[in-house]
Amino acid sequence: MGLNRNRTQSLWLHQARKQRLADGATPDFDEKAERLTGTLQPLEEKAAAEAYGEESAQRALLLTEDRRMLKEGTGVALEAEGECVFRIAAPPERWSTHQRAILKSI
Repeated sequence: MGLNRNRTQSLWLHQARKQRLADGATPDFDEKAERLTGTLQPLEEKAAAEAYGEESAQRALLLTEDRRMLKEGTGVALEAEGECVFRIAAPPERWSTHQRAILKSI
């Protein structure tokens, strides 16, 4: 079972520069971006948001069939020249058919 091709979109990955994300500073990302095709879904389940101690609107789910290894801390932009609006908040999960990553708003 693959992703619904009608719901996929181009996303742009920006690697995080060496900076601790836990220090409360705004993360800094490389300007060079790599294209990724995937789907973004809002995480609106109240239980999921409460488990992380955050508002549900601050998180999203990224699903992709792309084989490249996603990394925690990578920035995600919605346009090629756009700013990162999300970052990968936890180590992504990989299956034989797809990857799943939890994103946090920046």
